[in-house]
Amino acid sequence: MEAQSYVFSKIISSDLGADEHYHVPKYQREYTWGKGNWEQLIHDIDENPKGYFMGSIICVSESILPGHEKIYQVIDGQQRLMTLSLLMAAIFSRLQALKDSLEFEDDNEMIHFLTTVSGLHSKLVKKKKDFLAGEQGGVIEKSAMCFLRVQPSKQNHNLDDYLFILSEIGVLTEKAKPAYCGLRIMYKGYQYFVDQLESLHLDELLELVAKINQLNFVLISVNTSADAFTLFETLNNRGVPLSATDIIKNKILSEMETKHNIDIDDS
Repeated sequence: MEAQSYVFSKIISSDLGADEHYHVPKYQREYTWGKGNWEQLIHDIDENPKGYFMGSIICVSESILPGHEKIYQVIDGQQRLMTLSLLMAAIFSRLQALKDSLEFEDDNEMIHFLTTVSGLHSKLVKKKKDFLAGEQGGVIEKSAMCFLRVQPSKQNHNLDDYLFILSEIGVLTEKAKPAYCGLRIMYKGYQYFVDQLESLHLDELLELVAKINQLNFVLISVNTSADAFTLFETLNNRGVPLSATDIIKNKILSEMETKHNIDIDDS
């Protein structure tokens, strides 16, 4: 097990060559945060200095082949990572809408703006043209494979709705809007942040991005899902409480892996 403190900009890095991606496995529960959680997140970021502690993220580090992207399976931290991704998507959309009306005082101000927009894009999607045969975890678009930096579970159309949001803001190619997308929680979360950001000026938006980048997490990486489930049950005290079903499911999946050597997805 490895545990280390990182700021968000290092966990979801936009540096050239960054290859870490955080996927929520298909057996995980769906995205469940609602308006109260979204309001609290904005309040926590806004009312606290840079470096605010956001808790732990527990993930399983998958073995990878040379040259492949690193896919981490998120066991705990889905709600925070997904919500921050929706917030970044909304900020990206707002900055793109402002772009043509802005007048910069100097080149440094313009470069700062363009770097911020580019950084948000890179924290949402990485496009890889030289992907390798058999490489998994991405979505093929034309001649490139697009890796979502945070990829939600497929439960309740979470993934389809998120892919549509990313296409709507222009970081993926245009996709048809899934039926009833606007009635589900993923799109409602994105639209909530769009509405909240509408009145913010450029300086406020850039400051918000800076604070998001400096949010502090403890990233805990383990080698097996069984170890991750044990940690999850111990540390899950910030998000939506575990139901009896979640606890039983995690225990069964853990036993299948440790005692019967059966892959979690197969279970």
